[in-house]
Amino acid sequence: MKSFLYVLPLLLFCILFSCEDVIEPEEQLEIDKQVITEYVAANGLNGTFTESGLYYVIADSGVGTEMPVPTSTVEIIYLGTLLDGTEFDSSDGFPAAFPILNLIQGWQEGLLHFKRESEGILLVPSRLAYGPQGRVNIPPNSVLRFDIEMLDFE
Repeated sequence: MKSFLYVLPLLLFCILFSCEDVIEPEEQLEIDKQVITEYVAANGLNGTFTESGLYYVIADSGVGTEMPVPTSTVEIIYLGTLLDGTEFDSSDGFPAAFPILNLIQGWQEGLLHFKRESEGILLVPSRLAYGPQGRVNIPPNSVLRFDIEMLDFE
């Protein structure tokens, strides 16, 4: 009987917290698309949705015709914010170099649309960013905005 008294609180805890609503990835994607659509309308953005749910805006088309490929290393200046404007990351106005394959999925896809010396915005649905786990300063299931200046790539 004593052992049951030790197990009972654990059992109650498991029952209470295992019943949390779990949002399926496809349902979250639809939520994110709606959030992005409303944000785009409210901010007068003119861009393109991709099949994955990423939304990108090319504000300055840059130079040349060449674009990076997934194995490229890019040199960019960037600012990452939540949709409420809260900054969570940036290159502080200085160039930063990254192999595309080492980046979140939203950047892996989105940066392929930028030419040299181009500028634009990526609105990244949560599943292409940090998903339901979130990250320090990024709540779970957050749509993220990245202002990008593509300087160069190799």
